[in-house]
Amino acid sequence: MNKPKDMQQRCLDHLVFYQKELRPWGDTKLKTAICLTMLQDYPAAREAFRLTLDDFLNATNKAWSGTNQPHWLTDTYVLADSPILYEQTWRELHTFKLAPRPGLWGLHAYGSLCLAGGKDAEALTYVAGLLAKPKYKDMFSAGQAITAITAHDQISLDTALAGLLDAHRGMAKFGGLRETPEGYLCLPAMALSKVALDRGMAVNVESEYLSKGYLEYLKRAR
Repeated sequence: MNKPKDMQQRCLDHLVFYQKELRPWGDTKLKTAICLTMLQDYPAAREAFRLTLDDFLNATNKAWSGTNQPHWLTDTYVLADSPILYEQTWRELHTFKLAPRPGLWGLHAYGSLCLAGGKDAEALTYVAGLLAKPKYKDMFSAGQAITAITAHDQISLDTALAGLLDAHRGMAKFGGLRETPEGYLCLPAMALSKVALDRGMAVNVESEYLSKGYLEYLKRAR
């Protein structure tokens, strides 16, 4: 899907701004990866996701943990396409499990990472908490998507991804993700779509917040 010129310019402006940072943190690296994805520079985007993952795993100050965004870690792991780092990513996420209440984003992070690692039964134990909160449309839809992938249910996956992207659209246009790179691309939908494609399923939804081009690039690059 072609991006409007104003979106391209915003992404270019963000990249110029981030390049001025002498010591970019992981969240800046993640935003860089998103902008490169939206600009359709897919080789550079994959490298940026891999640099982000390295920061999330090894930096002293881990941005995903400090900002209470565990899904940044797991979504980045999937989009970096570095399966060799699964165990290290799981150990890193497990430190978040020590929190008294991981919350919905925590449940999503555990569920999606288990799914990426082929631990479907364990993934579904976390999904139960997401499906118990239908008023939180984004996480409810993510739970539905994980369930659909474990069942290889294409129709349910299409519905779930559409719901997840619709919820993201609301946050990107009217909520806390306005005018930020995190709003330009729906990371949970991207990561779940990547896992679905790896399992031989299709991604039939269309959205300005979903880069099929990057997903296709990762598939060809293997």
